[in-house]
Amino acid sequence: MNRHTKRMRCTSWIGLTLALGLASCAESVVTAEFPDAGLDSGVDASEDVDPEDSGREDGGDSDTDGGGGDGGTDGGDGGPDEGTPDEEACLSENVIPNPGRQGSEACRPSQGWGTRAYFVASYGDDTNEGTLQHPLATIGRALEVASGDPERDLILVEVGTYEEVVELREGVHIIGGYAFGWLHDPSGRVVVSGGRPTMVGEGIEATTRLVNLDIVGEDALPGETTVAMVLRDSQGVVLENARVQGGRGGQGAAGAPGSAGGNGSAGARGGNAPDRRNGVGICTNQDNPPSPGAGGSATCGGVARGGQGGHAGFRDEDGDVGGGSAGVNGAGGASGGAGGRRGIDSISSGDGGQGAAGTDGAPGDSGTGGDAGGSFANLQWTGSRGEDGGVGATGGGGGGGGGGGGYEDTGWLACDSWGGAGGGGGGGGCPGTGGQGGEYGGASIALVLENSVFTGRSAQVLGGEGGRGGDGGVGGDGGDGGGGGAGGNHESGNNSGFGGKGGDGGDGGQGGTGGGGAGGPSFAIYATAPLTEADLGDVTLTPGPGGEGGGPGSGVLKGATGRSAAIEVGP
Repeated sequence: MNRHTKRMRCTSWIGLTLALGLASCAESVVTAEFPDAGLDSGVDASEDVDPEDSGREDGGDSDTDGGGGDGGTDGGDGGPDEGTPDEEACLSENVIPNPGRQGSEACRPSQGWGTRAYFVASYGDDTNEGTLQHPLATIGRALEVASGDPERDLILVEVGTYEEVVELREGVHIIGGYAFGWLHDPSGRVVVSGGRPTMVGEGIEATTRLVNLDIVGEDALPGETTVAMVLRDSQGVVLENARVQGGRGGQGAAGAPGSAGGNGSAGARGGNAPDRRNGVGICTNQDNPPSPGAGGSATCGGVARGGQGGHAGFRDEDGDVGGGSAGVNGAGGASGGAGGRRGIDSISSGDGGQGAAGTDGAPGDSGTGGDAGGSFANLQWTGSRGEDGGVGATGGGGGGGGGGGGYEDTGWLACDSWGGAGGGGGGGGCPGTGGQGGEYGGASIALVLENSVFTGRSAQVLGGEGGRGGDGGVGGDGGDGGGGGAGGNHESGNNSGFGGKGGDGGDGGQGGTGGGGAGGPSFAIYATAPLTEADLGDVTLTPGPGGEGGGPGSGVLKGATGRSAAIEVGP
């Protein structure tokens, strides 16, 4: 389509209402303003021109006599010949339209050039035609209709915030900064925010200008990465007085706490000494020894088992009355109690000794914090999570109690007596498991360039703050050791010994705390090919701070602080 311009000015006519005069001006509003090129476009700039007339006289064709023959137009469109400086200025790829400015130093929509633009405003409606008087509501809708319209390659956007995700179209320029009445304000900003990413361009090879825009990435969800803008296989995007701002990276999740260990079971009670005589006074207990108490156990296996109690004393192989046997050592080395000595006549039997308590299990090792390394793919940063804490050690089983000493009665018609059996040692507690390491924080990236570059013209690209790493989980508590079993009683009214109590089982060790996750990085630009700031024209690159690592203090548990770089080049 031929794009022509004509320098015209609106005239307020006496006898018409002011509203009608303003309406006529609105119909002739300009879409760009330029210094007067000093050319005659076929209409005298000092002459009042009726916009409805468009240069036609006496019902003739659209040729207009310019008065000198060289200023007339041919072709019926009322504009200058192809190739005049005014026309070239209007068609320049660097033009910034100013529809709200009246005057001859302008390219007017009524002369063809203004039909290049779709208009977007906060009060618009996406069912509108997108004209100055009836703007659209979203940039996305304007891009959609402009991409199918070869005559319109400009989208003019009123100052404001537009919550939407924008997919660029090759050769369709977006120019923001328009105040009420469509006067262009170079300091006016259009904020586009609504996604991760907010703006995407793919295969943009022809010049595609983005002017007076703030392209802002949304803050990321927990543990995720935020990217404000992505360009793929694109070389033609121009950021002109535009700013790309990354959001905040998502905080890494805290590690789950460890599980508590199971408790050890108690040792069994040692058996009581039996009565030595039956109801008619006959000795009946010789072949009825009391049973020693079994050691307690734990759900985590035999390593925590308590020692069995010692046997009660009575007679040895030669028929002599003997002392009680020592209790069995608990798993983990706790000693069993000593057996009680034998008694005879006036010498009382000894009680069995108490078994030793099992040792408490050692705590698990702490996990180390995540380092600052990582990789980026599919618009997500994969960082270094904290190491899981170690499992604690199992508590030792208690030693079994010693058996009570037997008693020999040398009197006439006397019966010998058993001592009480030793109680079993308590089972050791099971260890707690380690807490899980904290997850890494998400990255904040303003602009991702995948096989792409852009041209900056007073542009800014700013990374946001990387996400904080998650804290490591606390290790689980160790289980309690089981109590030692009581020793058995001696024979009532006799001098045999009591069985010894079994030792208590040791507590399981607490699991180690997980390490903190690394903080997420902040990059102004992440590029898939080598790139320097000089390759991008007039642009300022400013990364944000890397995220703090998870975990307390600055020791081994603390995750690394996320990296901060103006340009990060990766695969």
